[in-house]
Amino acid sequence: MSEIVINPDELELVTTTLQQLMESIINTALPSLNAVKNSAFYIEGEAKEEVERILSKSMIEVNGSDMMQMGADFAGKVQMLATYYNLINEYCIDAMITFKDTDEKIAKLWEKTCEEALG
Repeated sequence: MSEIVINPDELELVTTTLQQLMESIINTALPSLNAVKNSAFYIEGEAKEEVERILSKSMIEVNGSDMMQMGADFAGKVQMLATYYNLINEYCIDAMITFKDTDEKIAKLWEKTCEEALG
């Protein structure tokens, strides 16, 4: 297994930012947040596949034409980020290892989500 290096400053920035996001979600959509606890993220071995499904684009055929279909809308992306934050808090290093292969995608998604939120 390769060595995993975690920059404490970056981790603190991520967790602080996600804490603010979580507080906002809790204040506006607590029922949706509770539903996250029943999602595939909390089922061992499915987290990575679920992240990849959310981030992936897939082609579908509609009336003979190929159409692009996103795996999640903006709310789904926020929910996924909130779940990622919960995993970091709950499992700490284990969560970082679980998401090692998807950290770059998570970072890009976070950046894009912020851009969407700011318009």
